Amino acid sequence: MLYKFLKAFLGRYFLRKGYKDGVYGLYLALLMGIYKATVYAKSIMPSENECFKIYKQIFTSILEEDKNKFTDL
Repeated sequence: MLYKFLKAFLGRYFLRKGYKDGVYGLYLALLMGIYKATVYAKSIMPSENECFKIYKQIFTSILEEDKNKFTDL
């Protein structure tokens, strides 16, 4: 994710000569870097459906462990 940010920022600020615009160029380069990093982070996150499946598996395994504790008594 840091790579995406640096690539976007450095590309806009130095390669596209954003430094010539002063503070505005720096600001826009930073914003584009943050935007690219955010898009990448959201693209690698699991979807809501996948998260629900993971939480369901964890919850059912915890319930099974608790169930086994009480049946051993």
